[in-house]
Amino acid sequence: MDQLIACEIHFAMEHLGAPSRLLKWVDRWSQDGDARTLVGALQVFNDGRSQSINLEYPRAALGREMYSTFELLGASPILLGLIGYWSECGDDEMVLDGLRAINRKGSVFEGGIIAADE
Repeated sequence: MDQLIACEIHFAMEHLGAPSRLLKWVDRWSQDGDARTLVGALQVFNDGRSQSINLEYPRAALGREMYSTFELLGASPILLGLIGYWSECGDDEMVLDGLRAINRKGSVFEGGIIAADE
C-alpha cells in the first residue's frame, strides 16, 4: 500500500511543480521503502522548517516533512489534510483513494471519494 501511496504523492508533487531532484527521492522511496532517507532529503528541501523529527517513528517524521513540502509547493488544504491524516496512521485505503481523486479529478468532492449528499 505504501508503494501505491508513494506513486500518488509523486504525481501530486509533480503536478505542483516540485523540482526533479525531489521527485527522484520520492521515486527512490517508492522502490525501497526507506522513509529515513526521504525524510533527510525533504528536510533539506524544507530548509529545516519542521521541528522535532523523531526517526523512531519514520512514518510520522515522513508525514511531517511531506506536509511541509506540500505547503511550500502550494498544495490545497484537502491535500494537506490527507497527508496529515496519513502521517498520523490514518486509513491507508482512504488516503490512497483521496490522493487518486485529487490527482485525477482535482477534488475529493463531486465525483471524488466524498459524495455530495453525505
